[in-house]
Amino acid sequence: GDNIEQLIANTQAYQSRVIEAAAESYRRQKYQPVDAIFQFMFVEAWPSMNWAVVDYLRQPKPGYQALARSYQPVLPSMTWTRDRYAVGEVLDLPLTVVNDLRRPIADAELIVELSVVETPDTLLQSERLPLTVAADGVSATQSVRLSLPRAGDYRVRALVIEQGQELGLQEHRIEVR
Repeated sequence: GDNIEQLIANTQAYQSRVIEAAAESYRRQKYQPVDAIFQFMFVEAWPSMNWAVVDYLRQPKPGYQALARSYQPVLPSMTWTRDRYAVGEVLDLPLTVVNDLRRPIADAELIVELSVVETPDTLLQSERLPLTVAADGVSATQSVRLSLPRAGDYRVRALVIEQGQELGLQEHRIEVR
């Protein structure tokens, strides 16, 4: 960045993306072979630039929200390889659902939505996949293909809906240039 404020914003945004990618990867590997995960250095012990997701004054950083989303009990996880795409590319997006509930998720749907960031209520594409996940289990990975027809900033949302109730939500932003 050009100044300290931009440096802080850039490094915290990067930390947020790394935490989300790592936590979701570990959660997708639940019991195969990952048995447990934890966040290293949750709160800063002194004012500094470090790995904590809560600063010295106990204010959450963006990484805190990423951690909270990544640890939700029902996690629709999207496996990302990058966040920038070319116009006309097709995004082949693997999806896995992690269920930490003590009950199975049955007769549910995994919904994937693509929208433009500026107009998130206008869906460009929506896919609905049937979903069943064992109690304390992980679903088989399914993929959706999303068309990226024009340049812009997009939002990809994945939702788990069971009997009209939202159990989990995750979203990512991508650039198409």
